[in-house]
Amino acid sequence: MMNDGIFNLIPLIVGSIFFSIGANIVLYVMKFRKKSTRLHGRVTAIERYVSDTRINGQRSRQTYYRPVVVYVHNGEEKTVRGMGCNEIRHKLEQTVPVLLNVSEDGTQTRAMIDDAMSSFVGACFSFMGLAALGVYVFLIKGPLIAALGTAAVLFGAGYGISTAFLKFKSVILQVRDVEPNDEDTERIDTPEAYRKEVSSHGFWAAIISYGFMLATVGMLWLSYDNLPSVTRKMIASDFPLFWEKLNAGERLASPEDWILVGIAGFFFLASFRSVYYVRKKYGALLMR
Repeated sequence: MMNDGIFNLIPLIVGSIFFSIGANIVLYVMKFRKKSTRLHGRVTAIERYVSDTRINGQRSRQTYYRPVVVYVHNGEEKTVRGMGCNEIRHKLEQTVPVLLNVSEDGTQTRAMIDDAMSSFVGACFSFMGLAALGVYVFLIKGPLIAALGTAAVLFGAGYGISTAFLKFKSVILQVRDVEPNDEDTERIDTPEAYRKEVSSHGFWAAIISYGFMLATVGMLWLSYDNLPSVTRKMIASDFPLFWEKLNAGERLASPEDWILVGIAGFFFLASFRSVYYVRKKYGALLMR
């Protein structure tokens, strides 16, 4: 019984952590953008690096790509690196917006590429956190006050940390421009190396994205098949009636069933975005 109790708390804890991280990422980007001056920089290289992670003794290595952007401030060239991602998202010599935050005395600067990906990642984390909290409240039947309280406490702690990151004199964070010196980091800065990397990565990205979409179609079908037969027939034969009854608040399925459909639908849309990105973006990256 104790083990079951601990197991039931996992969605509460994990959901609260994910929601807090995601919401604070979005808020941090918004606050950084509000405090900053908008400049334009130029992508001079793409860095390919390997992240080495160990969890419970298991080693995991993942390849990421990030743009190296040069911008000019007060006549001096400075460099900022973008967010690491498992796909190439920028062209060499591409112009990108840079957010520059300058301290009040003008002696310190902090820069960030104005990239919607950061907010997108934060939103995804938040959604996954809310989904886990939904499982805790509706499936496990945990108290709503526990979900709200835990999420609020962790969000407040994360908000304090993210706010401290914006302060140049913060004792929590001292920002220094450090040039990466990692044997697992490779700099791609020539057109030939860039085209070779994009072509190779685009091929494997297409296989992965289509595989992910196929898996999410299966998830969506299983969640749909789990709905009551009356509801499925209504969706298939008379969708306007189904939509009318749904908006009227009629109980066409249990909250647990709708949560599963919502989660499956989210991942399907995410997979569609991935396929679209691979087909459109990688073709555009090779066009110069």
